[in-house]
Amino acid sequence: MATYIDEIEPNEANLSGLSVLVTGGDEGLGWEIARLYLILGADNVYLTAKAKKNGDHARDSLLLDSKVLEKNPGGQVHVFEVDMADTNAVLEFCQKFRREVSNLHIAVLSASVDLPYYRPTQYRMEECFHVNFFANAIISNFLMEILDENSPENRSMEVKLQKRSIRNNVFETLPSHLTWVSSPESYECSISGDWGVFFEDIYGRLNRRSDMGPTRSKSTRFLATTYALKQAQHVGDEKLVINVASPGHPQAGQRWRFSSIGRTIAVAIDSVFSRQQFDGADAIVRATLTGPEANGTYWDGGNIIPPPWSLRKPDGKLFQIRLWEETIYALEMASPLIPTHE
Repeated sequence: MATYIDEIEPNEANLSGLSVLVTGGDEGLGWEIARLYLILGADNVYLTAKAKKNGDHARDSLLLDSKVLEKNPGGQVHVFEVDMADTNAVLEFCQKFRREVSNLHIAVLSASVDLPYYRPTQYRMEECFHVNFFANAIISNFLMEILDENSPENRSMEVKLQKRSIRNNVFETLPSHLTWVSSPESYECSISGDWGVFFEDIYGRLNRRSDMGPTRSKSTRFLATTYALKQAQHVGDEKLVINVASPGHPQAGQRWRFSSIGRTIAVAIDSVFSRQQFDGADAIVRATLTGPEANGTYWDGGNIIPPPWSLRKPDGKLFQIRLWEETIYALEMASPLIPTHE
């Protein structure tokens, strides 16, 4: 008999038969997320990395991890090189992934960058904006088709019968999942405070040197949350769950901004107040092991909470609509090959 998702604890689920994509899976939180999927039994985990050598190192360290070897010695890790700050590179990755991969059941968009200063890409987009939001918007739209093709009703009956004998295996019943990774800081983003009340040219504002300043990272992740929740309304259903998940406060991997004394203080603070990276990974993975009722939900630290308060207000809803419209237009301008799923 099939095991239904609400019958088990996520950390006891068996993911044998399933394949997962983790963007930014070569380090930090992304690496821990990939590791947890392997420990839970996923057959294939696909990672993206900016540099292939980093991705190869991440793959090797995952496959040699003692817990992975104990729980899932046959698990496979595959690396795709992609520069998330390069629109053409993102498009090439999407097309290559579709050519080479036919089975995908879970996608976690965790690639991100945190820059305290303005740095434009060659396509005249600010880098935090491009990496944290626009590149993920491109990837998410490309992944819709393959995730839909691998929803429960389309999965192999032969494999379903094989997996029924495995305790807590969810191959037969787990909906496909697309989860955008957010942050606690972006949850607190205020449209009136961080943005000013405006609904025109959101893209233009984020790409100006003078606007947003050091709040670019949280602002662009807020955009990602805003878009993802709207995407869930348009596309998500009982076959494909789209949601947003924040890890809580896992230890940050980017302390390069601080002096040596500052880094020492940051490490001390992290050790006392922050969640470990593996706790953050567990929080993200929980959001991907749900039934269809989790479509359009926001997760924090492994629990469903209301969406950001800014998006619950009337001006927030208008902002969300405007961002959706601008993004659809931007995707169409970037390439006619990008499905927009309006």
